[in-house]
Amino acid sequence: MRKNTIFVIAVLSLAGCSLTADKVDSYEPSGNPNFQMADNLSCRIEASSHKADIGQTISLLALTSEKPKVLFSGSGGTSPMQKLFESDDTLVVQLVASISGSTDTVVLNMKNGTFARSTAGNFAGVSASAGIGSCK
Repeated sequence: MRKNTIFVIAVLSLAGCSLTADKVDSYEPSGNPNFQMADNLSCRIEASSHKADIGQTISLLALTSEKPKVLFSGSGGTSPMQKLFESDDTLVVQLVASISGSTDTVVLNMKNGTFARSTAGNFAGVSASAGIGSCK
């Protein structure tokens, strides 16, 4: 009986929760109507909760392969990514750092080149950020 009561309370407390897609700082990237999906893309972060990321470029490489990579402009290093999801409209790739378990996830709109990026980790303290931008 006690387990059922706890379960009902948990379900009722979650019933009011919903997932929303709020804009970062009310900014919505316009994308590019002439965007063409390609194997390699240069993506510029236009808005971010981590202000130092704004204006940074990340390059998504080998996107049509089974082993995509990311090149960060700041470090110049590449890291392997995993394809988590792919449809006609959307590609989701993720980097998981082998040392810290930190993640860097990119959700790409393959029709107009806009993207959302989220990072989370526990390297020298727990951190998280979200950003959006456009690729070409």
